Amino acid sequence: CGDEGESFVAGLRRFVSEQDRNDLRAVSLVRSGTTPAYEIVAYAKQANIDLIVLGTHGRAAMAHLLMGSVAESVIRTAPCPVLTVRDRPVAESMSVPAAEMNAAAA
Repeated sequence: CGDEGESFVAGLRRFVSEQDRNDLRAVSLVRSGTTPAYEIVAYAKQANIDLIVLGTHGRAAMAHLLMGSVAESVIRTAPCPVLTVRDRPVAESMSVPAAEMNAAAA
């Protein structure tokens, strides 16, 4: 991965404190290879990972069908539980304003 990979790992480490790395055994690393999903699952198997946490864009159905989903592929093939986290709240990703959603829920 070279300098670019090292720079990326340094950026990842800013999001996880030293205490979290110790307490949770969280690891920040960069791998290169065939596909992102394959590399994530291969590392999880190799390192006997307990939980994979992935961000997801929550793309629309058509975009999902055309591009596929790394998260979906990891969920289907991972040797452990997978927690997915959306990049923004559901209300922001929908065309209905949050105020209207809150009114409908009341």
